[in-house]
Amino acid sequence: MSVINITNLSKKYRNLVVFNDLTITFVPGDMIFLVGNNGSGKSTFIKCLLKLIKYEGNVEDQNISYSYCPEKLIFPDYLTIGDFLSLFGKVKNIDKESLSVKLDYYYNKFNLREHLDKYLIKLSKGTKQKLLIILTLMVDADVYIFDEPLNGLDRTTRRTFYEELRKLHQASKIVIISTHHLSSYRFKNRKVIDFNNL
Repeated sequence: MSVINITNLSKKYRNLVVFNDLTITFVPGDMIFLVGNNGSGKSTFIKCLLKLIKYEGNVEDQNISYSYCPEKLIFPDYLTIGDFLSLFGKVKNIDKESLSVKLDYYYNKFNLREHLDKYLIKLSKGTKQKLLIILTLMVDADVYIFDEPLNGLDRTTRRTFYEELRKLHQASKIVIISTHHLSSYRFKNRKVIDFNNL
């Protein structure tokens, strides 16, 4: 079972304590929301979880795989949507048949079918956000982390994203979402970590 045990997790930059002695356990099916003001530690917590920065304490997540949707990503300008997603699938070693099925599904789900020849440099913020979400969902992982995923999404795409979150929950994945818009997520049995009060 994919369980993450976090004990006495602390992070500070020189004299600035971001959070101290955080202890929490995440289990399959958990829907966790990280809330708090800018600079409260949400992104720092994610970086600790992904082992991108050093920290004090312990994160036990042996053999657990992650898929991460950052708040921003620098896209290569002169690739098309279709080429970019296909290349990503190959980099992630998704076999040809599975990649074809996945891409077909997400093209339809996120209304991208008619835009596959569009260059990334010409995309709107909302379309780039769609691609970030698709990149994250394409990977088969135990834990899915989304950093402010609603930015730039219209109402229809938000509904689509919520549907995908429910599928992850039903598949007993751990889902972690950093957000300033907690009220936009109407999920039962959600866990909330308020970094303003740590």
